[in-house]
Amino acid sequence: MGPNPRLTTCLKLLAWGFLAVIVFATIVPIGLRPTTQFSPNIERFAAFAVTGLVFVLAYPRRWVLVLALLVLTAGALEAMQLMEASRHGRLRDVLFKIAGGGFGVAMGCFLTRLRYLLLK
Repeated sequence: MGPNPRLTTCLKLLAWGFLAVIVFATIVPIGLRPTTQFSPNIERFAAFAVTGLVFVLAYPRRWVLVLALLVLTAGALEAMQLMEASRHGRLRDVLFKIAGGGFGVAMGCFLTRLRYLLLK
């Protein structure tokens, strides 16, 4: 049984939507940045982890491209923060984002494989 086309479309929209929210939250002035009660490092990790997970669920055969997209996005966004006076790009922040993206991609691969094994 193949993947549900509606579910796949929803996952793709959700993945790109998550990425758009990350871009917005990263490049806006600090006063407009949404926050939670968690530390910024946990927020960074979680945002990229969820985005990586949803991207792999939406594009299960493209996990390497998803990982590359997340790594490049993390680096580019931190570099873009250097252009905003109220923001600062740091290597440590990039590393938390990449770690979160990698974790999300790994979880997406695990769930995709598990689904395949269960439906086999």
